[in-house]
Amino acid sequence: MHPGCLLAALLLASAPSLQEQVEVSRVLLDARVVGRGGDPVLGLKPESFVVRVDGIPARVEAADWVGSGSAQAPATTGPHLVVLFFQRHVESSRTEGLLRIAPMVARMVETLDPEAWIAVATFDSHLELYTDFTRDHAAVAEMVRRRVMFVDHPGMPAEGEGPSLVSRLDFRAMKKAYNVETALKLLATALEPMPGAKSLAYFCTGMGRLTSLGILSHRDFAPAIASLVRGRTAVFSLDLVQADLHSLEEPLRVLARATGGFYDKTYVLPIGDVHRLESALEGHYVLAIESPVPRGGEHRVSVELARGLHGTVHARDSFVD
Repeated sequence: MHPGCLLAALLLASAPSLQEQVEVSRVLLDARVVGRGGDPVLGLKPESFVVRVDGIPARVEAADWVGSGSAQAPATTGPHLVVLFFQRHVESSRTEGLLRIAPMVARMVETLDPEAWIAVATFDSHLELYTDFTRDHAAVAEMVRRRVMFVDHPGMPAEGEGPSLVSRLDFRAMKKAYNVETALKLLATALEPMPGAKSLAYFCTGMGRLTSLGILSHRDFAPAIASLVRGRTAVFSLDLVQADLHSLEEPLRVLARATGGFYDKTYVLPIGDVHRLESALEGHYVLAIESPVPRGGEHRVSVELARGLHGTVHARDSFVD
């Protein structure tokens, strides 16, 4: 064989080692699945989900249920953390919604997983934390029934025995949180480093400011969402305004959709909305997916149930690789 041909053959034989290697990206997504009657959908498998990243189908490697009835939680799971966040107003059209729903939320708290840690926060003129994470659900239910609908300023609570928001929140910054977006950002930042998926039930009346050009978002709105997404904190926005629609509801929808929660109006059937929230808090699936797109940057993601299965999937709509 000619020496040049021999050299070419050797180069071809070694070609696999020179080929570009594509690193497969694996992403964790938290998916809450609620059926037509508002109950959680259980027993789903990896093949039960259809996931697309930037419009391209992605393989679901695992679908682990985390919540009530789970025999063994995956290693990605931390303690079950729930924050009840109440936005309060002095306007009667907005106060009425909170007064109406508070007893239903209190009953929901009493039925939650006994292992769940619950914290209670409010916003009126600034951020207040009523209790750090606690498993004393009876005390939380009583607090929701008796206190959160009235504007008072209890001061910083004692640090709890388990996971703690008190240790991660700056009391002076809370007092200076003059708008709800800043208050939400403080909560998001405190929750972000805590392990596992978290839930924030936001009993709300609106976000942003109505201008002649439309709704103007506060500068802390986008950073709050980014922190919530990084921290795997799903926001469930339950709108308390007693009206079919209002001008400041769109940011509430954006917030829920981006973080993997949902938006509901409580004007018509609040008991049904609270039941759907209770189902979402009961548990979720941790989906391990193999991303079909190159690593790097932000990617859009959609999660649905496979054909023939019924239910609504709530999962965040993007991730950063």
